[in-house]
Amino acid sequence: MTTRVFSENVPPAQANVLRPKVLPGKSSGVSVASRTANGSSAYNIAAAIDHRKSGRTAATKAVASGTTAACAGALPRQRGMADVARPTYAADGASALPRSRVQSDVRLPSSSTATATSTLPSRTLPPAMSMASVAVPAPAAVPASSLLFSSFATLHPQPYRSSAAAVAAPAVFPSLGEETRKYRHEAESFHATAVAFATEEEDDEAEGDSELVLEEDEDQEQMDVANSSVVDIDEADRGNPLQCSEYIDDIFEYLRRAEVENRITPEYLANNQDVRPEHRQVLLVWISSVLVRFKLSSEVLFVATDIFDRFLSTRTIGRGRLQLLAITALFIASKYEELRFPSITDFAFVTDGNAKVDEIRRMERLVLAQIGYKLGLTSPLPFLRRFSKAAGSDSRVHTLAKYILELTPCFYSLLHYKPSQLAAASVYLARHMTATVPVWHSTVRHYSGYTEEALLPCARELNQLLASLDHSKNHVCRKYASATLLGVSKLPLVPL
Repeated sequence: MTTRVFSENVPPAQANVLRPKVLPGKSSGVSVASRTANGSSAYNIAAAIDHRKSGRTAATKAVASGTTAACAGALPRQRGMADVARPTYAADGASALPRSRVQSDVRLPSSSTATATSTLPSRTLPPAMSMASVAVPAPAAVPASSLLFSSFATLHPQPYRSSAAAVAAPAVFPSLGEETRKYRHEAESFHATAVAFATEEEDDEAEGDSELVLEEDEDQEQMDVANSSVVDIDEADRGNPLQCSEYIDDIFEYLRRAEVENRITPEYLANNQDVRPEHRQVLLVWISSVLVRFKLSSEVLFVATDIFDRFLSTRTIGRGRLQLLAITALFIASKYEELRFPSITDFAFVTDGNAKVDEIRRMERLVLAQIGYKLGLTSPLPFLRRFSKAAGSDSRVHTLAKYILELTPCFYSLLHYKPSQLAAASVYLARHMTATVPVWHSTVRHYSGYTEEALLPCARELNQLLASLDHSKNHVCRKYASATLLGVSKLPLVPL
């Protein structure tokens, strides 16, 4: 009895190919196409497992009924096709058919030793490879339970393979239990040693931390005792947004860093043959007179002095152009600090014709390019206001300190002091001159960062410079001798 493998619409050219073949050399070959019943049963088993409709019950019944030949799976159904058997392999070791969507190289186990043939459709393979019938010896008989488990493991590899390994382990490795107990004992011993070592280290660290905490507590107590008399000078300004009390600490921390980073070399005129410190002092005294004449602020004087020194520290010019450099620095500083500043013709006029307007403009471009357009430099005036507030100085003492500080740019010997140190020394000297007690208490020491011993050398040098001044010729002295500024330049000097 011959069973048709395909349904309708099969081309005539493939009719002979689709007929079941018998293996040569055998007295009675069994066609795969004639074993449609077994193939259909195999497909039913795979479908039951895949769709999980019948569960293990359907597969067990199929095995019990003797259809264990195709438990490894069958090809899926295609439109116009019945159950198709799988290809076989040559008995002499010839190469197998290539895989495709319709082919699979999975062997079909069988309990009989009979050979099998396969028939494949030609619509998915080239004509030369569309059909093949190769003889292969059937494998030895396999128990039905193993075949059923193989089907489950193929569809669900992870859980079933692990279960098989767990079941087969005692039989394959009879001494695995003893080895496992041995390794577990060694691991537990190692773990116990590591835990003990870690506990010992934690105890040592805890002891060290406790000692460190005690030392920090002692230092904090000492600091609390030292700062017990320090007054919060910003407490009254908390509600005033113009005072920026929330940012005042960050602002002065930045200014202290900037005064170190932007510091000019104190002896930058040592290698200059044309410009001497005396020339610099004459020019800056003249700049101070122009400042008073134009009624510019004190900030303009400090910015102009810094531009002048910064340019000369990086570039050398002739002595004849020093006045042009000085008036240009004052012109740049006035535009930077003042809202209303004199015109460039006014600056050219005060030079008595030594600097033309075009020359000032060309020098301005040269100076700005030389200093890298860095004009936001650190001035000692913000430190002076902060330290006077911390010291609790009145207007007279503060004005005197400002007068002393405004004299410092003219002296080359004071370049090695930082702006904050000059401001603190001016406050210290002004409180000495006005007999204010205490001269340097804990609050001003806290906010200034300088002790009285650290300020004494600078304060003594400032006192000597005040004694050497000719008050009748110095424009700064005459400015602070006015009643508007409380006549602080007329106060007598005191020894330090």
